[in-house]
Amino acid sequence: MESRDDRVFDKEQWKLQAEAVTADVKCHVKELKLSDKLPNTNNRVYLNLTTLEDVKYCIELSPLGFCIVDTTYDSDLNREAKYYETPYSLLNYISPGYTRSFGLLLHEKLDKIQHK
Repeated sequence: MESRDDRVFDKEQWKLQAEAVTADVKCHVKELKLSDKLPNTNNRVYLNLTTLEDVKYCIELSPLGFCIVDTTYDSDLNREAKYYETPYSLLNYISPGYTRSFGLLLHEKLDKIQHK
């Protein structure tokens, strides 16, 4: 039986996944971009993230999910053992500003629907 961590994907698929994540949450973070210093491979990519609170993280995206690997860009030295299935669950955990921003955007969209 194959574990989630054993799955291998094309490097371009990982880059596309990282780009999709970035596009989806970019208005709720200060910065999120693919690391150009850490090796992006066929089973993981690294993202540099700055939250709305100006806290920096290096995040690994792999078949296991999203994992904080350091609180410095382009660094995989201080790995957490916890993986998050989605970028939203990770951001909810580390950034109250993300939670507020996402909630506000959702409220605005629902308000527009209600007042059509």
